[in-house]
Amino acid sequence: MTIGFEELQALNAIMEEGSFRAAAEKLHKAQSSISYAIKILEKELGIEIFDRSTYKPTLTSPGEVIYTKTREMIAMQSDLEELSKFLKSGVETSISLTTSIIFPINELSETLSNIKAEFSQTKINLDFGSFQYPLEQLYKNQTDIAIAVDYPNESDLEKVFFRSIDLIPVYSPDYCDKNKSIKSQVEIVVGNRSLTAKKLSEDLFEEHETWHVTDYSLKKKLILDKLGWGYMPEYLIQEELEQGKLEQNKKKNIEKINLYAYRKQRDCHGPATDFLWASLLKQSSKDN
Repeated sequence: MTIGFEELQALNAIMEEGSFRAAAEKLHKAQSSISYAIKILEKELGIEIFDRSTYKPTLTSPGEVIYTKTREMIAMQSDLEELSKFLKSGVETSISLTTSIIFPINELSETLSNIKAEFSQTKINLDFGSFQYPLEQLYKNQTDIAIAVDYPNESDLEKVFFRSIDLIPVYSPDYCDKNKSIKSQVEIVVGNRSLTAKKLSEDLFEEHETWHVTDYSLKKKLILDKLGWGYMPEYLIQEELEQGKLEQNKKKNIEKINLYAYRKQRDCHGPATDFLWASLLKQSSKDN
């Protein structure tokens, strides 16, 4: 059994327009060709699609089932045509952004919404990681753009300052004896150290007990529960500091982390990647 797409188009047009004549006008065909298409479709399927006892085209029960499937196939054909145009245009089918876990993702909401509106067919892969993970993904070609901490000697990368984040060492006021050495206290750290993270300040990694967690929300809860101390992005703890639920550890310095946007230097990037890059630079200039 071979069902032609023209026959399905005829059925769909009849039901959308309400008559054989209107369907013929929509498809720019003679009404007789529409009637013939339906006869061919009924012959191929071995069922009657329309009830001939009514004046207005009315589907039989089997015809209703066939029409439902026909609509799905017509929609699929339309999607394939759009996808074909999309692929011919050179727009990427997917792009990837990997950002430092300390970055406030809400600041990217507008950028991500804009790119979805501009490139609706492009899939956006969003990933997060600590330390140098975003850059490592960039070098492995696992991401197109990375937002990561400063890292010197990146001559093969485009690098643009994005914004600064203050990491404040905090603990619950009731957690520990402030006179005791910080080395005797538990530090809660987000993520595990990667190999490239060794190039960061060693002051962050003194020899003391550390607990590793996956995100700052969990870290914040453990600190509030008086189980340890740790560096927290200022934007996440402003309210707790004001309310006295958290206190800055004066024995440790505030760490100012500079975040940069990175991408590989190439002669040409895809339009969706370029759009995302330009949006990030615009966001950076607005914030600074």
